Amino acid sequence: MAGTLLAALLWLFADKFARLALTRPQDHVFESDLDASTWFGLVVAGIGAWYFFAGLLDGASLGMQAFLYDRYSQEYGRMDLPPDFKVAIARAVLQLVLGAILALRGRGLVALLHKLRYAGLRRGQGADEGQVPD
Repeated sequence: MAGTLLAALLWLFADKFARLALTRPQDHVFESDLDASTWFGLVVAGIGAWYFFAGLLDGASLGMQAFLYDRYSQEYGRMDLPPDFKVAIARAVLQLVLGAILALRGRGLVALLHKLRYAGLRRGQGADEGQVPD
């Protein structure tokens, strides 16, 4: 979740961060055939894939843990799962769902963040004067 929030903040304030990072911003031009929203969509999809696979690995780990507890309980008597086991399962499921949503529906999130970033700005003005890019 923190990665998604960080990506959103970096995108919302990209021009300010770029100016801080460059010594002479007028000399540096980033040329790409892709527009900014496409780049941001790719980043969101990448974060979603990361969350999805991390949730998948966490779920596999929790499944193995439950399997081993069950096996050892049969051999050595009753063994309880850790008290936070259900919370860990819920976290892994939430991570899987969030990852899938970000990976598959990231374009809608990009459009929403684009509207939030340029809310109240008019088309046709310069970027510093409030231009909304197409």
